Amino acid sequence: MVSSPRVTAKGPMDLYAAAKLAWPEAVARHSPAAEHTVDLYLATACAAGNAAAIGAFERTHLSSVGAFVARIDSDHAFAEEVRQLLREKLLVAEPGNRPRIADYAGQGPLGGWVRVAATRIALDLRKARRRGEVGRADDAAGHAIAAAADPEIEMVRRRHGAEVETAIRESLAALSSRQRQLLRLAIVDGVGIDRLATMYRVHRATAARWVAAARQDLLDAVLSRLGDKLQIGRGEAHSLAGAVRSQIDISLGPLLRSS
Repeated sequence: MVSSPRVTAKGPMDLYAAAKLAWPEAVARHSPAAEHTVDLYLATACAAGNAAAIGAFERTHLSSVGAFVARIDSDHAFAEEVRQLLREKLLVAEPGNRPRIADYAGQGPLGGWVRVAATRIALDLRKARRRGEVGRADDAAGHAIAAAADPEIEMVRRRHGAEVETAIRESLAALSSRQRQLLRLAIVDGVGIDRLATMYRVHRATAARWVAAARQDLLDAVLSRLGDKLQIGRGEAHSLAGAVRSQIDISLGPLLRSS
């Protein structure tokens, strides 16, 4: 990690100044006129290794991880594991790379970015634990943070978040009872394909195909409803597929548990 200059950070401009001195190329990638400038300064200073900024990030955002993942698992140790994964993936640079927090561009609130990443990590961590997949959670953390930083996903979340949630809820209700049960077992309970195949007395390829089809049917239905709701063409609706799929992954667990 790049060492930061000794700057006493009393406010966002001090954090920004520290970041600019320590990592000018990182600051140059983003405009100080970005919508969430305070968050951008904080993230950039964290990427520069500024201790005051990292402390502020811990207090302001990482301290909320327990609340973010409580619907998935309210256990304190689970929240601490998610928090540690976030801390490592966001603030610690791998050799030859910059910390992942440097990917934050100020286009949405930093707290929302952290919340989405924490939720996705928690979902994957729980599934990995139940399936006994050692090491998978660490990989999932990197993918979750990358997805949370995707500008298209952030755009859809900000502009159409309510419509997407409604479309997911309605589309889930329209699935067959077997499809909902398959998704509940695979997503909420973390049941693997081999066990699903045993439960339904089918070949594992058939079980995998059923789960994939349920996911695809749900995505298609959500995109169709969004197209009607937002009055956009099918092609434009399907261009949002990646962002919508990300939101489905986050929303599906709570919806299936409550259904």
